Amino acid sequence: MQVSIENITPAVASTMLKNRPYQRRIRPATVGLYVYQMQKGLWRDTGEAIKIDTEGNLCDGQHRLTAIVESGVSLDMLVVRNIHASAFDAMDQGAPRTPGDTLSRAGFKHADSIAAVCANLRRLDKRTMTFSTGFTHKIPREETRRFAEARRTRLESAVQYATSIKGLAGASILGTFFYLVEYIDQEKASTFSEGLRTGASLEINSPVLRVRNRLLELRSATRNGLDICDLFPVLTFGWNKHIRSEEATAIRLPTATRLFLEGAPKPGTIAWDHWV
Repeated sequence: MQVSIENITPAVASTMLKNRPYQRRIRPATVGLYVYQMQKGLWRDTGEAIKIDTEGNLCDGQHRLTAIVESGVSLDMLVVRNIHASAFDAMDQGAPRTPGDTLSRAGFKHADSIAAVCANLRRLDKRTMTFSTGFTHKIPREETRRFAEARRTRLESAVQYATSIKGLAGASILGTFFYLVEYIDQEKASTFSEGLRTGASLEINSPVLRVRNRLLELRSATRNGLDICDLFPVLTFGWNKHIRSEEATAIRLPTATRLFLEGAPKPGTIAWDHWV
């Protein structure tokens, strides 16, 4: 094998990409992530090589090379040539690192759940309190780490609430909800969490009990679970009644797509900017 460090320009990358008879289909989300990292100066050399076999065919690196073409950025990369063609079957068998792995290395408790909350917050339009659907853009692990470290106390507190509640919804959904409402009113968020967790001593028309029962119904009726887009309106309804100390005889969700969290900061204020 021949090993070298080569400057890969968009033109060189385009030439390498012409010879790839047994490559996987291109994953646009992965290319988009790499393009973002390259253009923002976030790309890091991890020692992973561009691999080319004895016939000059590209064996590994098509997503990185495609990103170089699309980003217009030239990078120095490790290139390994003259690999035997049979080695292709043994490539890419390791488990990819996740944002949760990155946060765990940074010392976060419940790292996977916190990474999922960060992803949810990336999808959030806080003016309408709705989450974008079909969100496929991958977030760089380094960017997730920086976002989480800047909000470590709030994220860990919110996920602690969420993980104490069993059988209602995933920790990523409840963690996102508590991240938002704990900023509004920590005491009310705590009593809301406790009510969801046990259901004990709640009046029949308690909005927290109504939410708890609805989440149990939805969970039992849905085999594959529900997305945050489905559950957040239920949680929002309960929160708005709870913070106003109102009863709820039934859960009535808004017909419009716009939601509103009672007590949320006013747009344009410092509190609004710091909320998410």
